[in-house]
Amino acid sequence: MSAHTGQPVQPVEFTPHAVTLLRFGAVTRNAHRIHYDTGFARSEGLDGPVVMAQLHGCLMHRAAMTFAGRADGSWRSHGRTGHRPWPGSGSW
Repeated sequence: MSAHTGQPVQPVEFTPHAVTLLRFGAVTRNAHRIHYDTGFARSEGLDGPVVMAQLHGCLMHRAAMTFAGRADGSWRSHGRTGHRPWPGSGSW
């Protein structure tokens, strides 16, 4: 699929469950109750759980991959290989 400027991207619908949010928080090392416990978030003065920025990023990635015709999320890196990741870093 070729993309064109102004071409709309289909929205990604995602209805999270508290367990899903807890697990996502655990793997991203951010399992604070404010991200999955509605009652706790409300006790902190919020309308509900605060969605993690990493989850937004994953959903945007999913939308972009679907738009590009790669709904499975696969992609190829076109970066350089065989080089140190950061200047001055040690050997591999």
